[in-house]
Amino acid sequence: MYLNYIGENTNDLIKFNFIRLQKILEISQNMFVCIILSLLLSIKIDRFMQPLDKSKSKIRIIYEIIIQLLIFCILTYYIPKIVKLIPFLFHITDDYIPSKKNESIVGISAAMAIGFRATQVNLLNKIKYIGNFYF
Repeated sequence: MYLNYIGENTNDLIKFNFIRLQKILEISQNMFVCIILSLLLSIKIDRFMQPLDKSKSKIRIIYEIIIQLLIFCILTYYIPKIVKLIPFLFHITDDYIPSKKNESIVGISAAMAIGFRATQVNLLNKIKYIGNFYF
């Protein structure tokens, strides 16, 4: 029983066809578009939000962190919707249906995480400061 299960899943893991190729291309396309959007928006937000000012009250710094995180929650909701507006550019076969199983969200999530983490210097400094202060 277990050998059949392992065998079927191993076959699914190693099979490679035009559908799988298109899935990988779709994930890559969405990841590329998303990383550009995430970096551009994230850089703007980091510049808009002030650097850490230790003369401000701790409550004020926490407030700034919360505001910035709320902005990222909104972006996390809308960026995938914007990315999905761009049609899939690499159709090889007619039987491929883009985003049928929503697998492209993998590329979108990874790109947003990288883009947001790479550019949020001010936010990270504030979080470290508050973390060191309270913990």
